[in-house]
Amino acid sequence: MIMIYRTISIALLIAAALLLAGCPAPQEATKSEQPPPAPPASEKKPAGPDITLSIGSIDLSSVNRRVEQADIDDFCRTVLGEKLDILAVEGMTRYPAVATRVDIFTAIAQGTGMRSAFGETNTVSGRQGGNAIYSLYPINSHENAPYTGISSTNFESALLGLVDAGVREIAVVSTHMPEKMSEADQSACEGVLASLEQTHLHTPIIITGNMPGPGVAGAIIYKIEQAAGTPVHTWLTHDGLRSIRSTSVGSKFGPILVTQFGVYRPGRP
Repeated sequence: MIMIYRTISIALLIAAALLLAGCPAPQEATKSEQPPPAPPASEKKPAGPDITLSIGSIDLSSVNRRVEQADIDDFCRTVLGEKLDILAVEGMTRYPAVATRVDIFTAIAQGTGMRSAFGETNTVSGRQGGNAIYSLYPINSHENAPYTGISSTNFESALLGLVDAGVREIAVVSTHMPEKMSEADQSACEGVLASLEQTHLHTPIIITGNMPGPGVAGAIIYKIEQAAGTPVHTWLTHDGLRSIRSTSVGSKFGPILVTQFGVYRPGRP
């Protein structure tokens, strides 16, 4: 009888061992995984300009030789190759009433297909000096503001053209100031530019010329750009304009300072 109970006990132990061996091991409780952090919100980039204009400026006051049609044709090829939208020419000398001379002002307009405006500074024996503006966009109007009350005898002035750039009207000024002018003369010239700025208060203005250096006239703040081998050219950017880049490009008459401007609609940027 005892043997029977012992046999049953051994059998029960073996069955229990087999049952335990067949059960899966208890799994460890896993930690709940945290979701990955959300990527940072991308910064909103400012919108670009409504239109970009390529504006060139060249000072011809040092060109003291006879200009032929071939010279102008070469120069126009450079202007067209650079795809300039607007070209400002300072210190131009022309002979509009002399049949034996090429009129550089009209010849550039014809060679580039641009609209044009001229601001006369002086006329002596058929020789006329002044500044010019050329534009692929319509020039709605232009005015010539002489520098009065200065000691120079060359009758320098500032030519302002109102250009319809599509998204808005902009003002472009082409000017050649007196060489080696006194502080008083410089102040007088800057006063003329300030008056132009006040007259066209809500119009973005770009001034091109041989400004002697950084300065302030009224609300005007000058930004200086330099074209190699030429006088310093001054550009003024108002609200509605942003200077993007500037380069110097060689031409038949010397380096052209080429600047890309972003133009913004009123209220931007």
